[in-house]
Amino acid sequence: MNAAEMLKKLKALGLTEMRIAEELGICQSAVNKIKNGVIKNPSYATVCGVNMLYHRMLSKTAESGTKD
Repeated sequence: MNAAEMLKKLKALGLTEMRIAEELGICQSAVNKIKNGVIKNPSYATVCGVNMLYHRMLSKTAESGTKD
């Protein structure tokens, strides 16, 4: 899965572009441009950050789903 797909799924999980940008240490417009394919090759550090945030959110979602 590429960074754009992960960003779209993070947004679907309820995170705003601004929140994602704060977590990654980049600006909101960069998040939007990556998500929409304007930036096709984001930096390695940004992609790693998106990947870690995506997996962290998935595990939080899974944990909250199993507690109910």
